[in-house]
Amino acid sequence: MTHWSASVLLATTVAAAISTTSPPHPTGNAKASAAGLWNAACAVKNEGIDKVNFWVKADNGNGLAFWKRIGGIERTDLVVVSMILGDNPNA
Repeated sequence: MTHWSASVLLATTVAAAISTTSPPHPTGNAKASAAGLWNAACAVKNEGIDKVNFWVKADNGNGLAFWKRIGGIERTDLVVVSMILGDNPNA
């Protein structure tokens, strides 16, 4: 169950971090989100998971800057391929 808890913690913290509009230098809630994300990442690492990946829309400059600022590395060797199986183009 610990593995599940770490995963849920990471997903919850990521959702909070993504929903925060972060300035170039995190302050207030953005700083707390970055700290929470780091703690969650450490918990996941302690479960034996060595890498997590996040998707950021190409036109989301603030989001990309946030992930880079806290140690994320942009992957240029991958392409996302999606198949929309329902009527919602934003699924």
